[in-house]
Amino acid sequence: MIYIPSESIKKIQPILLANFCRGIEDRELIKIFKTKRKLVGALRQYFLEVSSLFAYDWKFGKKGFMCANPGINVMLRILRRILIHKNKKMPSKNEISRLLEPISIYFKKNIIEKINQMSVS
Repeated sequence: MIYIPSESIKKIQPILLANFCRGIEDRELIKIFKTKRKLVGALRQYFLEVSSLFAYDWKFGKKGFMCANPGINVMLRILRRILIHKNKKMPSKNEISRLLEPISIYFKKNIIEKINQMSVS
């Protein structure tokens, strides 16, 4: 889902590598996880849950919100807040789902449904 200029054939991936890295840097996530390996593992776990909980939007790629640069930045901000709340410990898969589920429900109800109503009108 991340566009890497030297490796991607076409710019079809919705997330720009520079934007993703800037988001990680701005939220000081490498300082929290200490190593790149731990950071990558944590991001993989977190975004697997995000892509699952927000599947109704994620499938739209860059035409949606969650799987595009703005959505990724929002979710990185939320991850940072979760980590601060958990004393810089990565939550389990179940904890991530529990913490993000209310956001997913709200987003689906208030954002996606309004967009659908606007496109029908």
